[in-house]
Amino acid sequence: MWEDPELLCQVIESRYLAAHPEALNGAEIWSKYFCAKVKDIPTKDYITSRTLPRPRDVVYLVKNAISRAVNRGHGLVEEGDIKMAEYEYSTFALDSIMVENSITLPQLEAVLYEFAGCPVVVGR
Repeated sequence: MWEDPELLCQVIESRYLAAHPEALNGAEIWSKYFCAKVKDIPTKDYITSRTLPRPRDVVYLVKNAISRAVNRGHGLVEEGDIKMAEYEYSTFALDSIMVENSITLPQLEAVLYEFAGCPVVVGR
């Protein structure tokens, strides 16, 4: 788990730099290819707040959003592309949790689905 959202964004920026050696700064990916905000939250913050704090999760959501934008012919990744990628990511995250569960619990899937639609923080 990576606790610092900025480090998670650096994973995306490093991948961008590796693919675009002419780029001066990896951070330019956000202003050059992504909408500024999603639900009035800066895009980088939105993405890291919607994923588990792991590089593969952030990469999954970003790649999915880019793919959706390209397939729709968008000049940049729009809010709708990110929201749809977030939906796809939710399925990916749920499947990951199911696979990573080292304790076999037949009702785990039902328990996880009980949290669908709940607030981010759930009280006792």
